Amino acid sequence: MAMVGYVVLIAILCFLFFRHLRSNKNSPVTNWPLVGMLPALLSNAQRFHEFATHVLKRGGYTWEFKGPWFTKMDFLITSDVDNMRHILIKNFPNFQRGSAFKKIFDVLGEGILRAELDSWKIQRQLVHSLMKQGRFQRQLEKATQKKLGKGLFPVLEHVSKLGTEVDMHDLFSRFTFDNACMLMLGFDPNSLSVELPEVSSSRAIDEIEEALLYRHVVPEMCWKLQKWLQIGEEKKLSRARETFDRFVDQHVSLKRERWRSRTQKEEADEEESFDLVTGLMEEEKEIMGLFGTFDKFLRDEILNVFIAARDTVSVSLAWFFWCLSRNPSAEFNIREEMKARLQAKEDGKQRIFNLQEVNELVYLHGALCESLRLYPPIPIDHKAAVEADTLPSGHRTHNPKYYSKKTGGKARDLLLGTFEALQQLKRVAVDDQILKPTIHEPCKAHSTSSSLSMWVGRPTPLKGTRFSS
Repeated sequence: MAMVGYVVLIAILCFLFFRHLRSNKNSPVTNWPLVGMLPALLSNAQRFHEFATHVLKRGGYTWEFKGPWFTKMDFLITSDVDNMRHILIKNFPNFQRGSAFKKIFDVLGEGILRAELDSWKIQRQLVHSLMKQGRFQRQLEKATQKKLGKGLFPVLEHVSKLGTEVDMHDLFSRFTFDNACMLMLGFDPNSLSVELPEVSSSRAIDEIEEALLYRHVVPEMCWKLQKWLQIGEEKKLSRARETFDRFVDQHVSLKRERWRSRTQKEEADEEESFDLVTGLMEEEKEIMGLFGTFDKFLRDEILNVFIAARDTVSVSLAWFFWCLSRNPSAEFNIREEMKARLQAKEDGKQRIFNLQEVNELVYLHGALCESLRLYPPIPIDHKAAVEADTLPSGHRTHNPKYYSKKTGGKARDLLLGTFEALQQLKRVAVDDQILKPTIHEPCKAHSTSSSLSMWVGRPTPLKGTRFSS
């Protein structure tokens, strides 16, 4: 009799299992019992962006990820243009970072990348007020020209003579890291040199980012347990943050000593060697009134700006030159524009152009914008709904406090907008390997749906795109 009961139980379980699989046959990813869609996510963790793009193409541009039971890992991922406009423009105040984002990115402290609306606005105004100053822009031009002439060009000439291959993304990452150090802290670590040395602070940023990606693909309880035990990726994350903090503290302390004991002549010299830390020190009293401890604010802000500046620019440059290699006509047009608008040296030797000259290169600017449209350096953005809302696609985005009774559905705390998938899907770009710089001319910039991208898809444009280009 007991045997019959076991057979019936097994038969029922098999029936439910196959019924579950059949109900998911139209889904781009199998939703398994207990573990949900986590196996597919883990197996594609090293190629997450390609995986997300593939899933969205098959899933109708908006797709709900089901995590393991009892893990609160469900989220909604979308690349639908109407949904993106709704989230980032029309109903922007309702979509904030959310609790899941703040937990995952806790290592960033209270910096600008992790801040919510009010704090984000204050920090944004503070940083941009410093970036708009003439002394910062002069230092930006000076640092960039120095790093091009004494860093990037010599390295490229060296590898060209040797005939060896080189990782351009690594070179651009070193280029932007050195520039960020000069503009933030006022010193050059010379990571971009012929020897290509490993710099511990730059490596620490890499390890922080790897750990943050790891937190996206495993249940929260797993990485929190690792953090408590100090093992695995969480141990690397803790050590990396300590390494970066020591790096910042060392240079900030030296700068603070020089700044407090400076003479009038040195004050005048500082106008020509300005950096953001100096600017923040000048606003120390105001910052302490807003954020409390100045040193902690400084460490958090520097880490946030380093992550934002180093990786976005280096990735953008790598994709830009890759796009040019696939589009010789665009490269030819850029060369012709430079010949027509820029004055070459009479002796024919190499020279580095200034910002004012580069701003005259309309086609080059359009090509950079087009490369950013096709391959945005920030491919994913996290959002969570403050109030329950319905997206234009019909999908509902629920906040946990509205769980079940008020919404009639399961709460989804995390919403991911994939800009990379948005730009690569055929609804937006018919051929993502063809550059179309002319669509970014001033007279056309607001007349095409493809102009929605990572630097305009919000109530106000992101400042700094002119600096990065």
